[in-house]
Amino acid sequence: MLFEIDPTVSNVVRAVAAREAGLTFVKKLSPDDRMSIYSFGTTVTQDKVWGGKNQAPTAENTINSIYPAGVGGRTAFYRALIQAIQGLGSQNTTKKAIIALTDGVNNEDPLSVNAVLNALPTGGTIPIYIIALGLNINEPGIPEALNNMKKIADSSNGKFFTIKDSAELVAVYDQLSVEVKSDE
Repeated sequence: MLFEIDPTVSNVVRAVAAREAGLTFVKKLSPDDRMSIYSFGTTVTQDKVWGGKNQAPTAENTINSIYPAGVGGRTAFYRALIQAIQGLGSQNTTKKAIIALTDGVNNEDPLSVNAVLNALPTGGTIPIYIIALGLNINEPGIPEALNNMKKIADSSNGKFFTIKDSAELVAVYDQLSVEVKSDE
């Protein structure tokens, strides 16, 4: 998250773009919308427990506390997804979705995408929207990682996005703020 999204397109740092897009996203949600926010690197942390966006800590304060302090290091992406699936599965709400932003390849346990696929509830009741930020397909391991992310999104009835600049990231979050709410 400390590198530029794509130096050939823009010099915007991933953490800055993620913070700004995340703040824009939560501002579009209603006060009644409930959420959890997780961050991940070597470990996974639930930074905002399930509750309304304005419930302490607010979604905005949580996002501001994550970026840039909580970025860098390794990528426990699959573990974060599994924890989010488990946490969301226990919530009593009609509409459930996970929006996951990553700029790295999963390199912490569990290492197999099957761990995430096995954690998904049947019937696609928790769609996962995965946003891959600034991943270069010419780097080792990236094509396989992107294929695994797409597999997770497809298996959950979610969507998969690859992002190369900050405007594109904001546009995806704008789309998701409408799409996730339209299903409520």
